[in-house]
Order: sequence, then C-alpha cells, then structure tokens
Amino acid sequence: MSLLQEFIHSFNQFESDAKLFSLRNTHGLHWWDLVRFQVQYALCVENNIYRNRRILEKKTKGIFVALRRLLILSWHLFCDIIKIQCFALRRPKLIVVYTRTLNLDDIAIVAESERNRPILLVNTDGSACSPHAAIHFQSIDLLVRILGKFQRLSPNVLHDVNRISALIGSYFKSDLDFFGIITKKYREEMGSRLVWSLILRQFGAVNNVVYINNDKLKSLVVLAREKGLCAYELQHGYIGSTHIGYSYPKLNSLVSSLPHWVIVKRDTGDIGYPVKQLFIYPRSVNNASNVRDIDVLIGVSPTYRMETVDIIRVLVGKGYRLAVKLHPSDNNQRLEIERSLRGGDYKLYAGSDDFCWLASRSFIYIPSHALSTTVFEAIEMGAYVISVNYHGNAISAAVDGLASVSIETIQDLPLAVWSHLSALKNSGYPVSRLTDELGANTETLQSRLS
Repeated sequence: MSLLQEFIHSFNQFESDAKLFSLRNTHGLHWWDLVRFQVQYALCVENNIYRNRRILEKKTKGIFVALRRLLILSWHLFCDIIKIQCFALRRPKLIVVYTRTLNLDDIAIVAESERNRPILLVNTDGSACSPHAAIHFQSIDLLVRILGKFQRLSPNVLHDVNRISALIGSYFKSDLDFFGIITKKYREEMGSRLVWSLILRQFGAVNNVVYINNDKLKSLVVLAREKGLCAYELQHGYIGSTHIGYSYPKLNSLVSSLPHWVIVKRDTGDIGYPVKQLFIYPRSVNNASNVRDIDVLIGVSPTYRMETVDIIRVLVGKGYRLAVKLHPSDNNQRLEIERSLRGGDYKLYAGSDDFCWLASRSFIYIPSHALSTTVFEAIEMGAYVISVNYHGNAISAAVDGLASVSIETIQDLPLAVWSHLSALKNSGYPVSRLTDELGANTETLQSRLS
C-alpha cells in the first residue's frame, strides 16, 4: 500500500469515527465536505505526499505587474456583469463551468443535447462558440475572495471547528493551523454561495449545471440541489480510490455538495465516488499524427513541479527529441521551467495546446503525476508510458495497471528511456489505439440533459 493509499484509508476512518459529515451550520447545511479537501491537501503536503504549490511559486511580480493584473481582472468583471445581464434575456437552460480554458470536445458532449440552444459557459479565457456566451471564471473567483472575507461563522460552527481542529492535530500528530485552514475555506464557500445565488437568480430557466471539479464549486452544487436543478460533474482526470478528493468513507445520508451524476469518460475500475455514474467514451481524434517525431513527451503537473524540472534535467543533452507540455490550469509553469533549465534542448508547449496531438507524435510519455488524465490519453494515442515512483514510493497501486513500465527514482529514467525507446523504434510502434466510438451511453447522457 502506497503512502497516499495509507493516508486516504486513515483519513476516511477518522472522518467516520468523528462523524464529520453530520456537522451542520445554523441553516442546516452539512458543511464538512466543503472544507475537507483543503485539510487533506495540507496533511499530504506535511507528509511529503504532495508538494505545496504556493511555496514553489517565486515572488517575481512587482507592484506594476500586480496593478496591471488587478486592472485586467476588474475590466473582465465589469464586462462579465454586462454579459450576464444581456445573456439572461436568452433564457439558457444549461450552465457549464470550467476552471480552465475552453475545451471544445467536452463542450460538444453537453452541447449536442441542447440542439443549438444557448449555453452560459464559465471558463478562464472567457471564450465561447456561437450561439453560446462565456464569462471569466476569474471574475467569479475575485468576487468570492472579496465577499468571503466578510462572511462570519456562527457560534456553533466556530465551536465545531475548534473541536475538529484539535482532533485532527491529535489524530495525525500535526501542528498545522487547521482552525485557520478550515475557517478560511468555509468563508470562501459562503462567499461562493452568495455569488452563485446572484447568478442563478438571473437565469431562472436553467435546469442543469455541468461543471469540472476543482474544489471551488461545491457551493454551486448545494445551490443547484436546493433550487431543484440537476448537477453533473464532468470527469477531467483520475477519480479513483487514490484521489483524495474522490475517496469517501461509507456515507449514511445524502451529501448535498455532491452532484447528482458524474460523467465518466475513462473508467479505471476503482471509482468509489458516492455519486451515480454516466459512462461515455472519448471521441476519436481526427488530427492524430501519422509520424512519431517526438522521442519523449513530458507532462507537467502543478502538484509535482520540482519533480518535473528534475525529470527534464536528467534527459536534456542526451540527443533525444524532447517536448514538454504545460498543465492547462497553471500559467506560472513556463517561466519557472525556463528559469530552471536555461539553454536546454527541448520544446515547450502551452497548456492550451492539444495533448492528444502531441501524444500521437510521441514514442514515450512521462507524466509528472502518474494519475493525470494525460496518462489515459497517451495510452489511447499509442504512446509508451513510463511512470516514476518518487523516492521509491508509488503514488498508487493503480499506476501499475496504467503505465507501460514504472521505475523507482528519477535517476533511473535515462536508462529506462534509452532501452525502451530503442526497442520501440525497432518494433514499428503503432500510431494510435484510440476508439472511434462515442459509446451507447452518450445517448443516455444527452437524453438526461435535454
């Protein structure tokens, strides 16, 4: 059992013994699920299971850069408020919330059910294809952070947070400030609830919400349930038993912050998420390359940034055609990687670039995070996947069933790449193994969204 699996088992047992999912605020809201991921993540960082993203981000922004960013956010917020007012007149029935750039393939999955009816899209670049409209997720996030600072915790919630913080510290032998972690996240969720209630009030005809989970949309799900809307979570990565956000103890009652359905694009066989599942199959990729002109493709993970740099460092200068694909949700990686690896012979691709296209051109794919959704996509595109067990610890036993080969340390990579790349080139490796079928369950999804 890996360190992560041991932690998840221990944390779920703690949640069950302490009856955390029974906690309510004065309005009857079960609030533990709103804050649990932040507690889990902090403990994983403390135990060296994950890296702390914020610690790794260097303070390079000056006052003028910060001011420019604030002005851009303010302008986007002003424009998005006007968009909401205008687009509400078209009475869309569906809201799709992305916490990253627009993914046309995923949008097509849900848009087919709308038959050219307008959809309100929320994403990080504010882009939309006709007849839909989009607002920036950053605008919502800015309002949430501002309003969250003014949210108060009721006496019963404060009492429970104090008690739970002490229990967590004692159970996990940790000195972390769990009171601060929990209260900060709770205030943000209450701010999120206020922002989304104002948005949903403008769109009275909406009956479905589709979203990608990044731990910032649970209050939206709670509101959707309260208003009788159906909430669908769209899978964007691994959601199996060794993902802290999708591993729950046995629940005896409904958790209102969980969606009605999760739309599963890739079943890893170990999904224990306590939500009803709709299965679809990934679309065929028409632009798959017929030529493999990339020897090694490396996928960046925000959770394992330092490891990403180390992986690149041990492979540069060895004559390989290297490519590095940034993560779609993180805009700070390019500068960090370029600063750490000046003059390296590799090509850096943006987070918005098509990963499947790159994978179809690659002989070998090395993910920084072994359970990234890119692992599934790389396999589908016929790439040979090599995963790394950092410090000799596998992140999950599920990796063994996904990766073509797993190695124990980053230092083992050069030999593994050399031996497997030579064998692949000599064997005439296949171009693609991607399915051409959407799958029969797509019709079920479309009929439910209609």
